[in-house]
Order: sequence, then C-alpha cells, then structure tokens
Amino acid sequence: LAAFRFSPAKPTGNNPGAIYVVDASTSDYLGKIAGGRLLTVRGVDQATQDAIAKAAATPAESAVAYGRLSGQCAVCNRPLENAESVARGIGPICADKFGF
Repeated sequence: LAAFRFSPAKPTGNNPGAIYVVDASTSDYLGKIAGGRLLTVRGVDQATQDAIAKAAATPAESAVAYGRLSGQCAVCNRPLENAESVARGIGPICADKFGF
C-alpha cells in the first residue's frame, strides 16, 4: 500500500464495484480491479502487477503493515501518536469505526 492508492469507483460511474489503482508517488493510473481480476494499463510490469495483487488479496493486513511502516493511520493517513496505535497500524478513532 505504500506504493499504491486504492479507491472505489463511483457507484453511478462507468465501473461500479471496481477499485482503481494508482501509483502513490506519481498518481499515475495503473489499472483497476473488477470482477476479481486485475486489469492494468499497458506498460505495467509483472513485478508491479504481483505487488498490487498481493496488497489487494489481503487488504486489511496490507493496510496494517503500511500503518506500522509509515507511522500514519492506514485508514485516514493521520500520524499515529502512541505505541498502541503504531503497533496496530491504525489510530483509535479509525480502529473503532472500522472494527480493528
């Protein structure tokens, strides 16, 4: 997740139910996950496809790993301010809200 941003497609858009994937550092569109399949744009190498698939296969685990690594909440991206939140990878408000 540190390398990618995932966002849901609008329910009224062209790809309802899909999840869009962009490069977190450049904001370049990499593709979408739709119908359980990763559909990438031309030029996305196999290593990047594998990394996206790995993060998407275990989203909660990947989010927690990102939060621990970055010190930012895996949900809202605010700084984690205490050891318990850093260990969890998610701040207390988001943990309560999303059941972590």
